[in-house]
Amino acid sequence: TFLDNSVEWDSEAPDAGLDYALEMMPVHMIRGGMYPEASKLLANEKFIRGRLFALGRENGARRHIKDCETLFDVMTKRKGSSRKKFDGKGMLKNAYEVLGSLLNMDEDEFIKDEGSPEAVEVGRCHFEIGFSLAEKRCWEAAIKQWETSQELFVSSLGMVEVVAGVLFNVGFVYSQMT
Repeated sequence: TFLDNSVEWDSEAPDAGLDYALEMMPVHMIRGGMYPEASKLLANEKFIRGRLFALGRENGARRHIKDCETLFDVMTKRKGSSRKKFDGKGMLKNAYEVLGSLLNMDEDEFIKDEGSPEAVEVGRCHFEIGFSLAEKRCWEAAIKQWETSQELFVSSLGMVEVVAGVLFNVGFVYSQMT
């Protein structure tokens, strides 16, 4: 099969077929019932890096979040009808941990600059990851993503309304945990 071949997901060479695969492969796998394979692909570092480069940081992150949520929802619905146990929360945490670690896209020197638009972009991605995790009641992982988001927003924008929104979300999650 295609997945058995060694694929250079994070190749920087332009290729329309590769770009399509980076965007659509997980959803096709989910629709085709290839759930374990989709789960594995969604946590593959090279695939995620290639997806971020092909689609852009924010669009790639949003697409990845959507695919992870789709797989989570499908597998949660099938949970009762399958003998194999699916750890949906574990899949989300794993895929999002890898995604979060790659969001800087080798731009650390720009992200550290005060007022950096790249830092704002990375912060928004971490915020969206945190929101997805909170919707699935993965509280600790959501807080971790939001704290990263907060640090990036404060370093680039200062104490603005969006930081208050992040802090509100963290407070809300803490109230849900008790």
